[in-house]
Formats: sequence, structure tokens, C-alpha cells
Amino acid sequence: MMDNKELELIYEMIIKGESLNNNTLNKYFSNEEINNLLEDNTLYSVGNEYKLTSSNGLYKYGTKLLLTRNQKKAYTCFEKCIELDNQNRNAYLELILLAVKKREYNKVIELFSIMDNINFIENKYNNNLYLYLLNQLTSIPVEYKERLSNIT
Repeated sequence: MMDNKELELIYEMIIKGESLNNNTLNKYFSNEEINNLLEDNTLYSVGNEYKLTSSNGLYKYGTKLLLTRNQKKAYTCFEKCIELDNQNRNAYLELILLAVKKREYNKVIELFSIMDNINFIENKYNNNLYLYLLNQLTSIPVEYKERLSNIT
């Protein structure tokens, strides 16, 4: 099992847009360490490339970046989480919160629209709360206004 510092190297490579392949990984890891990453299901191989098996560690790293006030890098990190797992609601929520902080309300609505369709039934009440709060911040599309009028 890799320690956090080594995993963070991989996360940094992903955030920077570096390809995870033997050439780039061998700069930081031995072949044995790469094999351990494969054996413990941290990575899997696709041809000559490697991919993370889960976006959870990358998501946690993004929250760590937020704690260090590195919002730009955290934003990129959460975007990469969604590239790995487009059902990662937590990453969408973090992106939404960061867009709210920047008052980028069109981006907030765009992200909410995507997130709203992920497991909608399970998250219906939370999504309605987020929608209500969003309506307090900015004008929302008509279909969302109608939805809110049906629940209030």
C-alpha cells in the first residue's frame, strides 16, 4: 500500500494533465511500486496508460487542497474526479460551491443541472434544498421555478 505522499504525486500528475504511463510513473516510482499500485487496485492499466480505479482519493485530495486555500487547483482536481466518475455528486457539489464563491451563477446552474440528474430519486430532497438556495442567489430557469412552486 502506498503512503499518502506517493498517492499525492499521482494526484498532482492527474491535475497537471500528465499522462499516467510507464515513462511518467517511472520518474517517481519503481516497477515494484507500480505493480503494487496495480495489485491493490489503486490503478488499472488500459494499453500503455494507467487510470485510477476510483475518484474517491482524488476527491479527498481536492478537499485537502481547499483547506490549504488552493481553490484553483482544487477546482481542477474536482473536474478530474468527474472525468473519472461522472456520477461523483460530491465533486459536483464542490464545483458548485466554488462557482458560487466566484458568483459564476450560470456555471452553478449548469453544474446543478447535471448533478440533479444523478440518482435523482435518492437525492430529491437535497437537490430541492440546493435549488431553493440557488433561487435565493440568482434567477433560475423556468423549469426549476415551476419545480420549486410545486414543493413550497
